[in-house]
Amino acid sequence: MRRTSIAALLLVTMVAGCDGAGGPTRAQPSPSVSPSATFTPPPAAAGWTVRAHQVWTRAAPGELALAASPAGVVVAGTFVPSGSTKGNSERGDPSAHVWRCAGEPCQPVSAVVEPNSVLTPAGAGFISAVDSGGGIRITRCADLDCRRDPASYPAVTTGEDLLGVAADGAHVVALTSVGGASPPTVQVTSCPNGACGAARQPVATGFHGWFRHLVAVAVQAGRVAIATTPNPEKVTEPKTVTVQMCADPACGRLGRRVDVTGLTHPYPLSMRILPDGRPVVLAGRDLVTCTDPACSGTVVTPIGVREQDDFVTPALGIGPAGLPIVAAATAGTVRLHTCTDRLCRTTTGTLVSTTTPRSAELAVGATADGTAYVAWLSREAMALFRCARLPCG
Repeated sequence: MRRTSIAALLLVTMVAGCDGAGGPTRAQPSPSVSPSATFTPPPAAAGWTVRAHQVWTRAAPGELALAASPAGVVVAGTFVPSGSTKGNSERGDPSAHVWRCAGEPCQPVSAVVEPNSVLTPAGAGFISAVDSGGGIRITRCADLDCRRDPASYPAVTTGEDLLGVAADGAHVVALTSVGGASPPTVQVTSCPNGACGAARQPVATGFHGWFRHLVAVAVQAGRVAIATTPNPEKVTEPKTVTVQMCADPACGRLGRRVDVTGLTHPYPLSMRILPDGRPVVLAGRDLVTCTDPACSGTVVTPIGVREQDDFVTPALGIGPAGLPIVAAATAGTVRLHTCTDRLCRTTTGTLVSTTTPRSAELAVGATADGTAYVAWLSREAMALFRCARLPCG
């Protein structure tokens, strides 16, 4: 069974979505709900513009990513069936959607992003990864285009759930669950230069493999970092995020481990490595910034998300100054948080939209000239917000 997003998990009692056999599945709309003739795009705050494309599905939003460039934006999103599998004929179908936004309006395109894909930021774009049963297929989206790698990564034999994938050029890293392991464990497969070696590094975690967003991975210039957090059902567990570094590009062994405690709500997790080599983790309502590439110290910055905002999954990106930017739902609005110093001790919060969907995924990105984008994906629409220059507003 595929793992799904925090927004989908909070809405459903069981989520299921399986890869079909055979060749790639092109992006398809889910026609289970009729479009509304009165569809109105969500409001944009001062300094922002919005473009929206109606989505018609009973399925729940699963993943969302965007690739920003001077020419425009590519946005990709997936949906997963929602509700109980017992006697429920209206769960919706798994689907993948891709939009190219280079003018008015955004245009849906048929691209090789597949249902049940893992979508992960990579450089100035993002990757879509799916377990094909004999390896991992990767599609890379950037500069208004999406292209599939000519070959899958056959040495990454998953057999269990694909929990996360990161890529830096030809260096691909995959995280998969290890069935029956005690303590619960994920397996790291690192493929420098596209070559997957024999190393399968186990990483013990505090969760039981049922939820993909309790683990994250990032890779940059040969450096591999992994973040994990305990099972949120274990309410007696400390609210902790663990950051672990691989000792070498192939992750033949683990290096430094850092436990960051005292967090408010440490899931879902997303992770990036900043241009100066420092890992940064968005852990639910907190941003964890490493003080150096070895993560010998960390700074924790709350981003203002409240419990009632947890149905909207926040997003982590990197701004043109090489510092983190975060899009999050805050008190019924969507805001963009921009770090004001290298260690992100403080942030500026800019209003993006005066409303937010009940359940949604967010994505965020920026171009080198400071143009910022925030996207959301709900059951009703994909909305793309744009401001001409950070910090916007």
